[in-house]
Amino acid sequence: QKVEILEAFTGWEGNNKYEIKNRRNQVCFYAFEKSGCCARQCCDEGRGFEMKMVDNYQREVMRVQRDCKCCATDCCWLACCSCTQHDMLIESPPGTVIGKVNNKCSCWRKTFSVSLGDEQSGFHEFAELVGPCIMTRTLCCMCCCGCDITFTLHSSETGEKIGELKKEYSGLGKEVFTDADNFSISFPQDLDVRAKAVLMASTFLIDFMFFEQKSEDEN
Repeated sequence: QKVEILEAFTGWEGNNKYEIKNRRNQVCFYAFEKSGCCARQCCDEGRGFEMKMVDNYQREVMRVQRDCKCCATDCCWLACCSCTQHDMLIESPPGTVIGKVNNKCSCWRKTFSVSLGDEQSGFHEFAELVGPCIMTRTLCCMCCCGCDITFTLHSSETGEKIGELKKEYSGLGKEVFTDADNFSISFPQDLDVRAKAVLMASTFLIDFMFFEQKSEDEN
């Protein structure tokens, strides 16, 4: 995520912007949030948004839609029905839904369902992202200073680990005074291209749910 200088100094929440890079650190895509000004200031990390992803030729290749839900929760015990779940729809090409990401009920660890499909034919979960029990930016800065926060990717069919998503530690100053973060994700090379797109988009939901609020605001 790119650092917004005005936001860092004033606290005025702007649209998030991201650079998506490959393992050679080459920029492949750019992602831009589109949301209302009032929603960004009042709803903060719970706001609804549209995220557009474009390639280096400014062609839109993917779109992510998230609705604002007043009853949605990040408590792993309460995310048992659609009205209490944070979710996102992924479109690629834009206008064609290919998948969905949502948090789900679990005993104690933050868990996300990653699915392919659409609203007409239904969604089929192909993987789960399983993270730590407690997730806040302040806790990460206090207890995990210098460490990465890892969400493990498991196959829904076999239960085996097939990859991971990491929120990478990016330095004390950036962690404390901004809400801009660095993420990395790994998955099997032969995975369906639609599944790769949905997994890539899952980073946005995790970022908004757990790392969008600056730690000094939480304090």
